Amino acid sequence: MPQSDVLLALLTFNLGVEAGQLLFVAAVLILFWAVRNRLSIAATPARLAAGLAIGAMSMVWLIERLSSFASGA
Repeated sequence: MPQSDVLLALLTFNLGVEAGQLLFVAAVLILFWAVRNRLSIAATPARLAAGLAIGAMSMVWLIERLSSFASGA
């Protein structure tokens, strides 16, 4: 690739990645909205469960990263 095209290629790649992330978030929000309208689940327990799941996954990733730093990998 010519040096003059690197900046444009990097810019369009990053814009594509961001657009993909926005589409994914929009799809998840639509899915959550559809499920919430179909099921009569109380919002508070569902939010609590989602928060606990996110927190648990965060702790797993944190421990994995800390252990990789400790082992020097």
